[in-house]
Parts: sequence; C-alpha cells; structure tokens
Amino acid sequence: MLKILYIVGTGSKYSDIELRWSLRSVEKFAQCDVQPVVVGSVPDWFKGDALPCPDKFERKEKNLNHKIMTAIRGGLVQGEFQISADDHFWLKPIDFEKLPVYYRGGLLPKEAAKGDNNYAKALVGTGITLGKFLHPKWNTACHRNAWASADDIDKVKSLIDFANYRKDYAGLYGMVAWATWPNVLLGNRISASKHGMKQITDLKYRGEDGFKTFIEDAEVFSINDKAFGSNGFISFMQENFKNPSRWEK
Repeated sequence: MLKILYIVGTGSKYSDIELRWSLRSVEKFAQCDVQPVVVGSVPDWFKGDALPCPDKFERKEKNLNHKIMTAIRGGLVQGEFQISADDHFWLKPIDFEKLPVYYRGGLLPKEAAKGDNNYAKALVGTGITLGKFLHPKWNTACHRNAWASADDIDKVKSLIDFANYRKDYAGLYGMVAWATWPNVLLGNRISASKHGMKQITDLKYRGEDGFKTFIEDAEVFSINDKAFGSNGFISFMQENFKNPSRWEK
C-alpha cells in the first residue's frame, strides 16, 4: 500500500479544514490503495498513523526536511512514498502509484529565481547544491504530490550539511524539500525509469475571480491563504467534499 506523507505545519488558520478536504479528495478519487500518514502538527480528529513533530527552525524549508526525516527515522514511512501538503486537492480519478515525477523546468539560477524572495533564493541554492553532488536538477516543486524514498535520507542529510557548512542560499534559506527528495530519487535510474517524468504548469489558486474556470481542466490544484477568502472556492469545496473520509474520527 502506498503511503502518502502529509507534512502539516503549526497553527492552521482554518482548524485544518484544508487537510480534511485534501483527505476527502484522495478518498474520492484514488484508484489504488493508499494510506495517508501525518507528520508535524497532528489534528486530534485524524484517524491514522501519525508522528508529532514541532517546528525546529525559523525557515519553512528546513522544517519540511526535518519533518520528513523524522517520519523516516520514526518508521512512519519506508521505501518509496509520496510527500504531500494539506492544500493539495484532487479533482479527477488518479492512480497514485502511477503518478509521474512532475517538473516545471530546471533549477538553474535564471530559471528558478523568478523573484528576490526567500523561496526563490532557496530554489537557487537547492539547484546549486544538487549539482555539486551530481544529482539531477529539475524544478519538481510543483504543488503536487512528489516521490521520495526513505533510502535516500543519508544523501539528503549530506546535501543539507554541505549547504549549512558553506552558508550559501540553501544553507541560509533551506533546501527546498519538494525539489530535493524527488531529484535525489531520480538519480537512481531504476526509480527514474519506473516513475517517468511529466512537465506541467504549476497550478496554485491565489483567490482570483473565476475559480471554476481556473480548475476547469485541472487534475489537482493548490491554494494560498488568500484563496480562503474566495466565495467560489469555499462553496465548491463544501459542495464536493462534504462527506468525511475514513481518516477522520
């Protein structure tokens, strides 16, 4: 059974309703056996395997990697698994076991740094660090589930330790988990051949008008905080994902 590791942050503004909706979308559309598990801030209503893990660092990316490593070391996940966020909402039937490795370009500095914000800097640093260790350098941070492997924990730790030692962008802002774990896994030719790759356009709803048009052909989408102020988003989710999933008490 495929495990989907939800990495949940501290202090949801919406009482973790986004996680409820994500789990309900998985149950509604999954065409294979999946088992969601949670690491991080575990809601008291979640019914399944979970491992509490408070934030340890000031940088979000560093906390994400810390929580993934904690899940692996705690035995919550083994072998290959998928990492997910609580704001991934599926809209069509999907066989998660056949999910490709999604990417939206390369992690070369000019392609990754679309802004001068901390996240863009972390992406640049992640690409540089991956390259120094001869790993692939795809921008797999696509707001979709991503493949990872528990067997790669030592390799990822080496990347993080190297970045911290050099105190470059990745050391200062963190290795982007969504781009680090899939690329390390892709370095294994067997894994790369098994999953395949698919280039996509990132689909994140930011509260613009025309929500139904935005998701019209989408397989999955993500949101930001502003989206919760959109009546179109709220009404759609309440209508389509109103029934509790088996992973809710």
